[in-house]
Amino acid sequence: MAVLEIVGAAAGAYALAVAISDWAERSCVIEIANMSADYWDLVRKGSSSGSFQEPTVTRIEPFNNVLITAVSGDFGQGAVGNLGFRARDLVLLMDYSNPVIGNNDLDASFEGARGGEFQLSTSAGPGNKGALFRCVIEQPVQEGWRYCPKCHGLFNDGPGSVCPAGGSHDPVGWEYALLHDVPDGPTLQANWRFCPKCRGLVAGGDPGSSRCPAGGPHDTSIGWSYCVPHDLPDGPRLQRGWRFCPKCHGLFAGGDPANSRCPAGGPHDPVGWIYNMAHKPG
Repeated sequence: MAVLEIVGAAAGAYALAVAISDWAERSCVIEIANMSADYWDLVRKGSSSGSFQEPTVTRIEPFNNVLITAVSGDFGQGAVGNLGFRARDLVLLMDYSNPVIGNNDLDASFEGARGGEFQLSTSAGPGNKGALFRCVIEQPVQEGWRYCPKCHGLFNDGPGSVCPAGGSHDPVGWEYALLHDVPDGPTLQANWRFCPKCRGLVAGGDPGSSRCPAGGPHDTSIGWSYCVPHDLPDGPRLQRGWRFCPKCHGLFAGGDPANSRCPAGGPHDPVGWIYNMAHKPG
């Protein structure tokens, strides 16, 4: 399983958080990176020692990260507390500690039936002031998906691709990452498949009526079931504006459909939801 690359909080935002907390004897900047298609809403916030620097975020959007700063208030006091975030049928619980005596620590766990869909990784950086703590929420993804400007379609980069505009697909721009083998959700559609004939992404519900640029219908018989987010806002790692074409059953960038190329002939026809693609930094 590949994991979408996470870049730490932007240098400017982290530097500002450290500067704000620099007066405290103990402080930590907690970065929560949400590499999933779920929204996470704050449902618990407690401090057994110290306090949070306001304002504290109340929601973490899909494929986005946030910073929360905890500081000590008095001499001899650490920054110790807990946070809780709720997603659909799942709660993320976190305990953090930058104590006066002892090592820095960040623990996180899930409560709920959907916990098996996710992985968690945590780290607690050293130091007394502005220590960087990190919690990463991950779902399984496959990298290596690209945009082709010839047909405006999405395809998996590799040998043997076939473009409806002729020749092979031309990979440009960001490298995208697709979730796979997780269930449908309110803003997540499963059962997208890889076609080995053209290396494109195709809706797997009715492959017999699809159209592949390599000829005939797409082949959806092998590989993972991919999951594509839809109707989410743009974000630092999330691009909005991809569309489904009912003529070929493929996914394409919908910003300029008139200049796209569909294997069923003419341009793609954008219908239905507006899909989102997660992408690597760069």
